[in-house]
Amino acid sequence: MPNIIGPLALDGPVASGKSSVGRTLAKQLGWVFADTGLMYRAIGYLMVHHDIESSDSKYLLELTHKATIDIRHEKVMLNGENITAHIRSPKVANSASIAAESSEIRELMVEEQRKIAADTNGKIVMVGRDITSIVIPEAPFRFFLDASSSVRAKRRLTEQIETNPNLSISEVKKAIDNRDKRDMERDASPLTLSKGTRLINTEHLSLNSVVDEIMRLIGNSKTS
Repeated sequence: MPNIIGPLALDGPVASGKSSVGRTLAKQLGWVFADTGLMYRAIGYLMVHHDIESSDSKYLLELTHKATIDIRHEKVMLNGENITAHIRSPKVANSASIAAESSEIRELMVEEQRKIAADTNGKIVMVGRDITSIVIPEAPFRFFLDASSSVRAKRRLTEQIETNPNLSISEVKKAIDNRDKRDMERDASPLTLSKGTRLINTEHLSLNSVVDEIMRLIGNSKTS
């Protein structure tokens, strides 16, 4: 494949496959992979650790201003501490979603995400919920992955059933529907399919099929 310069921006709702697809794409391209949702997970961890329940908390904003977050190398470093093992709990996930509703926190995160993208000279796959619309809307390659909430709930249940054997599909789907509603209706950087971004429905596609399709599209791009 000819030398390709990105960035590649990848958005989508929870369990749409964007992180797995993005990670695989980055490996094939030899680029940096950045899952920006992990930055909000780090803030969610702060909320849980400091018993903060509202994104409007002045203390949370103060903590966020002071925080250093590194999401490279498949680890989440918060203020020099590796918190990767602590960010997948439902409580942290819910807090991350709440934190993401704050326009002040999102402004801080977007600024850091743009710095990460700029530092890679275009060789980065960045995934999240507002990458194509807000963070790097000028990216030459922009994709939005989607699937029905029922399909996404089945995927998420498969991921979580080992650690939470009592979890039901109805519980997972309800959580996903609630998360979708918050993501799409929030005032700050709502989840949306932006103009010029290619929609890929992953419902009946395997991980490799989605990756192959994106690689084909960027390989055929006039940008290459």
